[in-house]
Amino acid sequence: QTESYKPPLINPYDVTTADQLMTRLPGEDLYSGMTPAQRAAQKLMEEYATLNDATTRREEWMAVQAIVTGTIPIVGEGVNETIDFGLTNNKTLTGDNKWGGTKADILGNLGDWTDAVLHGGFANVDTIIMGKTAKAKFFADANVQKMLDNRRMNLGEIAPRDLPNGVKYLGHLNDPSLDMYVYGEVYYDDWTNPDAPETKPLIPDNMIILISSRPNYMMAYGACTYIEDASGLWVTSQTSRVLRSYVEHHPDRRMVELQAHPLPIPDKVDSWLVATVC
Repeated sequence: QTESYKPPLINPYDVTTADQLMTRLPGEDLYSGMTPAQRAAQKLMEEYATLNDATTRREEWMAVQAIVTGTIPIVGEGVNETIDFGLTNNKTLTGDNKWGGTKADILGNLGDWTDAVLHGGFANVDTIIMGKTAKAKFFADANVQKMLDNRRMNLGEIAPRDLPNGVKYLGHLNDPSLDMYVYGEVYYDDWTNPDAPETKPLIPDNMIILISSRPNYMMAYGACTYIEDASGLWVTSQTSRVLRSYVEHHPDRRMVELQAHPLPIPDKVDSWLVATVC
């Protein structure tokens, strides 16, 4: 089944003061030799970097939602809809079967779930990403500790190390074969409950994700269309980002904006699995 979708506009913008920099920048050497035009260009790049970072974080949030929930909520001015990829590999443990419970079977769960992805999603998962609480329950489990402490068989190795941008590598399991990670990045949710916004982890604390380290996923981009100030004509640009500057009046100010139409697209539905384990 193939569906088409026109991704809506992500459009952060701000008032720019780049063209007002006729004097030295803060901290600039007295004899730097920079011209006003060079100062303006440097300031414009700093402003663009801020807008680009905001857009990149939104793209990451969209990608995580696509994996964790199988959907991407698109909510904003003039748009309120949900992109649904039809994920069915959702597992929820209940009662004493939860990790940390008296009937917990963590290694059995992981073995069954990796097989489920292979049979239904045609993918060999080799990576597990754990939420904060799920990680604690995993390492506190007696069967996991016993397996990792087996001196006669190499069934896994715990060797934590920090990686860039909030990623931490925990180690490797040999059966099932999985590299273990946690990801500490968060986002600010001010739309679920506008009266009580809160900071949430991108990977929910009580969940795990089983996924391939080589997925054939893509970040697609719709074309950016805007009115060119000089000609007054509509222009369409086939690119991931468009940076524009224009003048607004009442009051007079120069604006800088970034346009993007991102859409994360998983390759095969059910080529990963999400489980609520505790």
